[in-house]
Amino acid sequence: MTVLLEKAPEFCLLVVGDRKSPDTYPLKSHQDRCIYLTIDNQLTLSLDIISLTPENSFSRKNIGFLYAIANGAKVILDMDDDNVPIELGGKFFPMIEEEGHVWNPYPYYGAAQAWPRGFPLDRIVPLERKLPTQQVKCLPIVQQYMANRDPDVDAIYRLSHSLPMDYISDKKRMVLPHGVFCPYNAQATMHLHKAFWSMLLPKTVSGRVSDIWRSYISEYVMSYIPDVCMMFAPPAVRHERNSHDYMRDFYSELPLYMMASQLVETLAIHPPQLAPLQEVLRNTYLMLYEMEVLEEDDVKYVVAWINDLNKIGYEFPSL
Repeated sequence: MTVLLEKAPEFCLLVVGDRKSPDTYPLKSHQDRCIYLTIDNQLTLSLDIISLTPENSFSRKNIGFLYAIANGAKVILDMDDDNVPIELGGKFFPMIEEEGHVWNPYPYYGAAQAWPRGFPLDRIVPLERKLPTQQVKCLPIVQQYMANRDPDVDAIYRLSHSLPMDYISDKKRMVLPHGVFCPYNAQATMHLHKAFWSMLLPKTVSGRVSDIWRSYISEYVMSYIPDVCMMFAPPAVRHERNSHDYMRDFYSELPLYMMASQLVETLAIHPPQLAPLQEVLRNTYLMLYEMEVLEEDDVKYVVAWINDLNKIGYEFPSL
């Protein structure tokens, strides 16, 4: 993580500890730009989600997001600790024009036979499509960067294909049109201030599922905010993946394989009623609960998340 701090001097590092985490988080350098939130530190925060967030859970990241927002963050780069930064920044903008409700960016960036974790399995073939593009002007409030070496693919791909794999680095940044979906992950994703509302990770599903459901929810609600967009970009990190059991990952990802296609189709044909963004976000969680994608505790969780954002003074974008 010191590499990140060296490449991005305007960033600081916030590490969210869990029950199994060490007592300290020492760095070889830039310790003055690192904040480590232990479990005990987290319990002192006046946040509604504290009591609702399970220990030893991927969703504890949510506490860190709120801490960063409350302390003046303008941009949040959501990363796992097994990613090594390559490069950040640059320009973006061509927008894909795709028939249907989903687009797979991996072939465009050079991985001809790959697809993102959480991509609807019934839309994998055909993978390679020639897509017309157009120049657009919008604010990319969520920016997903590709990850080289061991990218974010699902267990089906890992069990049937060889890795490592690298993406083409000189490709243009691509913007999703409103109404088109593609899952993005928590490996190397930049969130601008206007997207902070979208960062909540559901807690009633596994960590292999949580960030994917978050991405679909974000894209759905985001499409009703004027002049903003979601962007995919060339590689910015090299993923040195921690040891995983692929079959265990497969079972953890079963909800993605079974529900992603239905979820995308439902979101595409059910635009939310125009209302304050907080209400749209809550109602989207309620819809996913009714679809049995999420559990009731996640509906309570998003209400606490909204309350906390209001409490710390976050200004929700207007729809």
